[in-house]
Amino acid sequence: MTALLKLVLAFGLIAFPSTAGSLPVIDNPLINQEPSVNDGGFKDALSSLKDPSDEDTVAFYEKMGREPVWFFQGNLTKCGHIAVETLKDAAEDGLTPHDYEDATHTAHKPGNWVDAEILLTKRYLEFITHIRSGRIDPSRISRDIKFPSPKTHSVALLLDAIQDKSTECRKLRHMAPAIPQYAHLKKILATWRELAKNTKEWPTIKEAKTLKIGEEHPETGTLRQILTLYGDLKEGSNPSSTFDPELDTALRQFQKRHTLEPDGIVGAKTKDALNQSIHDRIRQVIYNMERLRWLPEDLGEKYIIVNVAGYQVQAYEKSDLKLTIPAIVGRPSRRTPLFYAPLRNIIVNPSWGVPYTILVHDKLPKIINDPDYIRRSGFTVMDHTGNVVNPDEADWENEGIHYHLRQSPGARNALGRVKFNIENPYTIYIHGSPTSDEKLFHRTARAFSSGCIRLKTPEDLAVWILNNENKWSHEHIEKAIHKGATQTIKPEEDISVFFTYQTVWMGEDNLISISDDPYRIDRKMEQVLNPKA
Repeated sequence: MTALLKLVLAFGLIAFPSTAGSLPVIDNPLINQEPSVNDGGFKDALSSLKDPSDEDTVAFYEKMGREPVWFFQGNLTKCGHIAVETLKDAAEDGLTPHDYEDATHTAHKPGNWVDAEILLTKRYLEFITHIRSGRIDPSRISRDIKFPSPKTHSVALLLDAIQDKSTECRKLRHMAPAIPQYAHLKKILATWRELAKNTKEWPTIKEAKTLKIGEEHPETGTLRQILTLYGDLKEGSNPSSTFDPELDTALRQFQKRHTLEPDGIVGAKTKDALNQSIHDRIRQVIYNMERLRWLPEDLGEKYIIVNVAGYQVQAYEKSDLKLTIPAIVGRPSRRTPLFYAPLRNIIVNPSWGVPYTILVHDKLPKIINDPDYIRRSGFTVMDHTGNVVNPDEADWENEGIHYHLRQSPGARNALGRVKFNIENPYTIYIHGSPTSDEKLFHRTARAFSSGCIRLKTPEDLAVWILNNENKWSHEHIEKAIHKGATQTIKPEEDISVFFTYQTVWMGEDNLISISDDPYRIDRKMEQVLNPKA
């Protein structure tokens, strides 16, 4: 008797009541039997698996001693029962139970338990890949998504779930990514599905062009309905058809949650958001869950999440959110790519070498139309050999594309006072903003940059990264900035930065937030996934 078999025999046998027309469920977490000479042709069936798509299935059973896992004496085991129910509940994670239906149906009514055993393993391994890595390759969605094709070690995960005697196969139910926002999205998905189930017809505003405080209009009642369904307006509030202050407050909260300017007016954009079908919102959550699966399984002890679609940067320690900072991201014509890479260093009082694309498309037109722009903005002009050129003598019309611009550190510098270097080939980094751009942070949708991420309060992120109050408190950072000298600081801890695209997320205030999908990635995912709400 092998050590593994002795281990699993310790669990004993407990028969579950069988359902009509179904096989009884046997409570054994693993094989729970001696190898049998008469195995129903199981080993022969394994030997016949030659297709490349069966490699993981064969590898799993090789690790299990070529013994069955889900069936014992033709009956479904406890592990088998948990696996079947998990596949049936796949919709809870935004997946499609139909993808695994042949296995779940056959497991309860197998004409041949050997076929049912192998089919259940195939489908469960597929399920692990789907839930951990996603169903589609990110490159199919956008050329700006630079994630490597995700790879999940599904065999290792299944073996761990089966062989961990302390959980008795309950790990089979917990294969989802261990990412805080993923868990939030799963709850939002369940909440909105329940809302859709209990709402026969989703109300929509049809007639009114605009609605605002003080007005009386029949559509005000519809507005109240929608805001109550989403929880922005308390149930049992004033049913009046007059747009009162209570409704104004609720609408402003709805607008803020939906990345709209919170002006309290139902204009065209707000009306579109209010009229969005709850089923469309459910699908949107599913797209976001899929995108989170593209991240690596281990994000590290400390990491930074850049939510490009949400216009914010978040700092995490394990699963604890420590910091959220408003950000400006790349405009749709110059998108911020989605990738992940280690943080290399922090530069206080950085200078800025203007990238060629920005020089040609942004700076040259300004310089040609305003000759004093160079000096006013603190730029030094150099030719291709590195020699300094007098901007008044430069031939901007004919030679401008061959010059190099470097901006000195200071309040006018495009990178602000703090820059975070990330190891990547896309010339993307995180930085502050010049004082002239501070007003842009008053906007809710902030896709204004040329691709890099600008922070409202970069000093806060620097303090969190450096994590040394004695040497790098806010006061120390401010002193370093006021000295004016450029200083490079290497973090003592390994920290990775993950550029994500979440159009639905749970905010710090426990309110569901929704973005305006600036790069239209949700639309592309709808074409590829087309999930059922």
